[in-house]
Amino acid sequence: MLKSQDSSVTDQSIGGQSSVIDKLLRLNEACLRLSETLELDGVLQVFTDSACDLTGARYGVMALFDNAGGFSHTITSGVEPHQLERMQTPPVGNGLLGYLNETDGALRVADIASHPRSVGLPPDHPAMTSFLGVQVRHDGQHLGNIYLGEKAYGPEFTQQDEDLLRRFAQHAGAAISNCRKLERELKIKTDLKALVQIAPVGLVVFDAKTGAILSCNQECQRLAGESGMAATTWDEMLTVLSLRRGDGSELKAGDRPTMLVMQSGEVVRAEEMELHFNDGRVINTLVNAAPIYSERGDIQSVVIGVQDMTPLEDAGRIRAEYLGMVSHELRTPLTTIKGSILGLKDIIDSSASSEPLQLLQIADHQLEVMRSRINSLIELSHIEAGTLSLSLESARVPSLLFDAVREFRRSHPGFAVSQGVFDDLAPVMVDRDRISQSLRDMFSYAFRYTSEASTVSVNASQQDSQVEVSIVIDSDRAHSAETPELVRRFRSTYGEDIDQGMGGDALALTICQGIINAHGGHFRAEKGECGHGMIFSFTLPVAEEPDAEKFVDSVRADVTADGPDVSGSQILVCSDDPDTRRTIFRTLFNDGYEPREASDIRDIERLTAEAQSQLVLLDLSDREPSWFEAIHTLAASRKVPVIAIVEQGDGERAAQATAMGADWCLVKPITPVELLARVRTPLNRPTMSHSVDPANGYAVGMVTVDYASHILQVDGEPVQLTATEYKLLYELSRKAGRVLTQEELLRRVWGPEYSRESQLLRAYVKTLRQKLGDNARDPSYIFTEHGTGYRMAKA
Repeated sequence: MLKSQDSSVTDQSIGGQSSVIDKLLRLNEACLRLSETLELDGVLQVFTDSACDLTGARYGVMALFDNAGGFSHTITSGVEPHQLERMQTPPVGNGLLGYLNETDGALRVADIASHPRSVGLPPDHPAMTSFLGVQVRHDGQHLGNIYLGEKAYGPEFTQQDEDLLRRFAQHAGAAISNCRKLERELKIKTDLKALVQIAPVGLVVFDAKTGAILSCNQECQRLAGESGMAATTWDEMLTVLSLRRGDGSELKAGDRPTMLVMQSGEVVRAEEMELHFNDGRVINTLVNAAPIYSERGDIQSVVIGVQDMTPLEDAGRIRAEYLGMVSHELRTPLTTIKGSILGLKDIIDSSASSEPLQLLQIADHQLEVMRSRINSLIELSHIEAGTLSLSLESARVPSLLFDAVREFRRSHPGFAVSQGVFDDLAPVMVDRDRISQSLRDMFSYAFRYTSEASTVSVNASQQDSQVEVSIVIDSDRAHSAETPELVRRFRSTYGEDIDQGMGGDALALTICQGIINAHGGHFRAEKGECGHGMIFSFTLPVAEEPDAEKFVDSVRADVTADGPDVSGSQILVCSDDPDTRRTIFRTLFNDGYEPREASDIRDIERLTAEAQSQLVLLDLSDREPSWFEAIHTLAASRKVPVIAIVEQGDGERAAQATAMGADWCLVKPITPVELLARVRTPLNRPTMSHSVDPANGYAVGMVTVDYASHILQVDGEPVQLTATEYKLLYELSRKAGRVLTQEELLRRVWGPEYSRESQLLRAYVKTLRQKLGDNARDPSYIFTEHGTGYRMAKA
């Protein structure tokens, strides 16, 4: 009998264990179904159905919260559609459903009617007695609640049901969180794909290992054309096009942007290239390229951006052609009318009446005005395009001013003109005819605000390498309140912002400004005190004395082997204005300089601290006050020349920049001639043309090189180098701070016959960096100057 009882107890125990194991297996299967679903609605439905199945619930509701605390999703199980239709109103108040949020994560009730918080359910809610609710959480965040009602196979939900639902809710919380992350990532990917497709820049992504084209946008497809779109790899793309630099030289395989990025991780920025297609098309572009790294730090793909410069070039060309056409079409009838007027004058001279002659004189004068305006528009187009031709010659300022004053007195007798011009002023390099015309235009415009009681003062003085000229009209006549700023850039509509009363004169002053800027000077026009009178002032660069030129040439000859040539000086450019940045980069590059872009103050300080740049061009438009402190730091502490760039009419920023140590201020829009004139002044100083050649060795950071013993030490430990590796290190370190071109390094280390083997140089630089413990992505010792060569950190 006792044995029979023991056997019965054992059977019940085994049956209970079997039930638990069965539920755990079902829980495992439910969790697997959750992991197989990627859509949020699908996960919620699987979770709600499986929760009812695991606990034997007749009804189930999953309520998911949104960011505002409301319900973003409500999923039901076991509730018929007609029941949902009858429940027009959701639960209200803070009943059982709200009470669940206040508990420790679960709520189990045997009889809903007996619970004190059993309120808030709508009238047509399905009848329920038992209730089980569990919070769905993940990483401490309350995502929502699962509500189960009416135990189907028993009077109430058990503790085992609650424990099982708690475990299942943990898996559901992780699945819900993953679905939301996936939704966000898919949205970001979709948005990014849409932006890439409509981007005005051609974008193409290559696989770094295979060279396969992974993706390209519509603009890239347009540029590639039909033949290019047939290519599926980078190698196939190169069979239908070739890449050429601005000078027409074709890029070798190792110099192409994709190879540069894949081999060393270099970022290619705004490099001008011509795309020559097999079908005869040639497209001038700006190319950018950057690597995309995997989580392990390997380059897995390369993205290339190609901007078609044709529209900008076409716009300038069309404008120039249009102005040329207008000038030609108008000049011909004007010449005919002019000849007719002269013929009529001869006939009318014999007439007794003077009225027809006066009318002809008026018509003749207006014709001259029209001819002058047409010529001015053409001149203005050349100024804005940077193509204004100047016939420069050495001239003395007193002579130029004397001729202008004499002509003004001849045209306006009775006006007193005082001169404060020093005879010992240095000569200036100018186009005499253009400067004389500018002076005449200034006097002509100033005469509008003079009277017989007015005094005209002409002064000139020398400030370092500049001669400053000012024309001051002290008048008792005030300017009209409606008179706008004296000099404004002419708009494409030619005159929409210029007062009608001074249209032609304002155009003349705008051309004066362009001519002065083209000479490398700076022009200002402003009202006098209390709005009375006018002040014109401009500067012109001093002509280099022959002795000074010989001195600079001799210095350059002395440092050809040991120091940087001024023409190859690296110039740091910091500007958020794409038009200004494009003008600066193109002008400096074409003149042999090495422009490099900086994005912020930290970038400027880092690059100048490494002795990487010999000059900084800093655009102060809309900059914070901290940028002026950067000027002071560069000029005072690091002795780096700074040229500030300001908007036209922003005299306050220009004055502040000068006070903080800026060498000069350029006013937008910048012309190529003015830019080069300003840049050459500080770079031509003798102190900037010398480079110290360390005789005993090199030491920066953890790296030391003993030239006498040919020993390299990194962090105090000797490092073995091959003869070629040491020779390369010697050339770089001996001229630390200077950029050595690839051709120069190849010629010095390997010989003249290797001057084109850039791939060989890159391989050795990579090996040398590894032995120095240097990182190509964030170097400390050997820096890559894209498109030029390499530079070693200055000791």
